[in-house]
Amino acid sequence: MAGAFSLPNEYWLSLQITPQDVENLHTFLFERETPLTARDLSLEFIESRIKAERAIAESKQKAGGKNFLPKDKYQIGDDLIFPALAWKRGVVTALRAGVNPSADGFDVITVAMEDRSERMFAANLAAHFLNDAPVVTPENDEMNPLSILREHGDLVEKKLEAAFNADDGLVKIAGRWFPRALLIDINQGQLNLAEAVLDMTGGEPLTTEALFKDIELPVGVNPKLAEFSLNYALQDDERFDEVGPAGQVLWCLRRLEPDFVRGSAFLAIHQH
Repeated sequence: MAGAFSLPNEYWLSLQITPQDVENLHTFLFERETPLTARDLSLEFIESRIKAERAIAESKQKAGGKNFLPKDKYQIGDDLIFPALAWKRGVVTALRAGVNPSADGFDVITVAMEDRSERMFAANLAAHFLNDAPVVTPENDEMNPLSILREHGDLVEKKLEAAFNADDGLVKIAGRWFPRALLIDINQGQLNLAEAVLDMTGGEPLTTEALFKDIELPVGVNPKLAEFSLNYALQDDERFDEVGPAGQVLWCLRRLEPDFVRGSAFLAIHQH
């Protein structure tokens, strides 16, 4: 349906991640109890933003004001709502006659928008496509979060990563984020057991899952949470080195690595 609630491309291109956005995603991660990538969280973020902006648009519509239509005449002081601009509000501050040889007499109104910008619009204009747009309410939402993710996902993901990196309450392991407060405590004895298990492999890397079998963890713990917590503890301990290819986590003991592995790992770290 033409004219349904939407957010312009500029909305996503000029996006700023707020503390409230990060707090919402904290809550989402707490509820899911599953570490997620910034890409996964981008979809939740987009859905949450659409919902919040739609609620704002609905409240503005209920607060009164005229829907702007180019065919109507307006006076200075008129309070207008612009459905085509994500239901933003504005007040007419100036009015003058428009000059265009190809159009009959019309007005040009200057509007002080709620974001403090000033915009001009043609009014008293009989022929304009917006005149025929159906009047809809903001809840007629045709926005598809997956479509927005496809179009703007890379930018949203990059901005979320930057916001998460600045947040001490979130930790990242193997590309996935999780609240620090939910991590299971891995004690020194369990890390010593992990060292003993890797010692027996003689330098052969093991998955986190393989290490679990010999490390006692609390019963009933979410396996993904347990794996994330152990990875975080191993990463924080100098005895262990993560040597898996992209997308796979493999652990070995640093002291059992061949020199060329240590050298390439050193180079890889310092090339980033």
